[in-house]
Amino acid sequence: MNKFFQKNIIFIILTLFICVLGFNLRSKNYGTVPIPGESRDEISFAWLGLSLLETGRPIATSGLNSYTHDWKYINTSDVFHSFANPNPFPVDSNWFDHPPLFSLIPGFYSYSHGQLNFADTSISIIRRPMIFLGAFSILLIIILGAYIFNRQIALIAGLIYATDPLIVVSSRMVQAENLLLIIFLLAIIFYCLYRHRQNYFYFWLAISLSGVCTLVKLSGISVCLSLLLLNLIFESKDKLKKSLAIVLGTGLITLLFPIYGYFYDWKLFVNVFSVNSARYFRDGLAGFYWLISKTNNTRTFLDGWVLLSWFSLFFATFKLLPKSKLWYLIAPTFSYLLIYLIFGSEGYGWYKFPFYPFLFLILAWALNYSLKKSNLFFSLFTILLAGGITIDKFIPPEKLQNFMWPFRFSCLFLLLLILLPHFNLPHFPRQKYSHFITWFFFIICLLINIWVSLQVTPGAWYQIR
Repeated sequence: MNKFFQKNIIFIILTLFICVLGFNLRSKNYGTVPIPGESRDEISFAWLGLSLLETGRPIATSGLNSYTHDWKYINTSDVFHSFANPNPFPVDSNWFDHPPLFSLIPGFYSYSHGQLNFADTSISIIRRPMIFLGAFSILLIIILGAYIFNRQIALIAGLIYATDPLIVVSSRMVQAENLLLIIFLLAIIFYCLYRHRQNYFYFWLAISLSGVCTLVKLSGISVCLSLLLLNLIFESKDKLKKSLAIVLGTGLITLLFPIYGYFYDWKLFVNVFSVNSARYFRDGLAGFYWLISKTNNTRTFLDGWVLLSWFSLFFATFKLLPKSKLWYLIAPTFSYLLIYLIFGSEGYGWYKFPFYPFLFLILAWALNYSLKKSNLFFSLFTILLAGGITIDKFIPPEKLQNFMWPFRFSCLFLLLLILLPHFNLPHFPRQKYSHFITWFFFIICLLINIWVSLQVTPGAWYQIR
């Protein structure tokens, strides 16, 4: 163990630094951004967990007409004193909108801090465990990236995920997807360990986590689909037996949710499931387009990193070989995309959260690939998309208008930096120059991320639409 730490001390220190950085960025204004009440799901999950722990009955709030609503003004976190949620809450007993597992986290945290009534479950309390989950997800991304590729790709992905303003804000939210993506990452990590060590303990652990994901949210079935795809791609024998094991193992754990519904009120459970399955798909056939073009949580928060990640995914598909390590990222992305399109109704931002860890790892791979190929044009796209779009909300056109000539000269200078290696200057260190410029742009974009994340105060959040 000592030798392991000695060999990896720098990587471990950098990993801890990135996790602490991500934790601190998520902690700033976590109780006020997003504004309490903008997503009722946050409050509903906390109430569900609290009611299960206190009374043993699932009670929460829902907009579905399956329930007989008990309308109440419950002024948790002063939601009725802001524009976020001026209407009374429909309180529903035997709440079956989603499986109950995730709700136990905010519910238990609220209960352990003496907040025993629904009105007491303040956003500043129930979001606290999400900050820790967000930091843990950064750690898992780095672990998966290092295991699949190398430490450099892992740290690049971790830095982007830790500092990206959209992810920083999204990671605070009491949404089941923030736990689902963690279990998703763990399942893929354990499947990688199984493939590397041929130890069936990790195989069964991955299957168990696949089942647990469905108890967090039913869209967690995408983990089962991912394991099936990876099994078909990588296994050379017993594909059918292992596929059956994945399906049956996941299915047996998933059955706990209908058993839970049968225990409380089977007729209502079936009715809620039926209404949910028939929800209107508002995004329509353009769902995939809106997934790529619209980056949001409770508000539309433009994010160039996500757009760049989708471009990287398209590029990565051209580099796919039959048993490429990229499959460990593309299979989960494709699986969740399929479930996202099948389950999709409203284009809520939290539905997209499980994409981001895998997309950012693919982006990190593409950045590393551009470094190897000394491709400065990818660096240009990085700073224009990731840096430009991220900072746009905080330096709008009317402010930029006062700096037009410096801005134009900066654009020309940027173009010169990109084209300089193509002038065939004698003794020009093209590779070192390309590496320096790429890292320089990348660090600039990360600093923009951190600066913007620190600017997202409640006042600034009001200005975002």
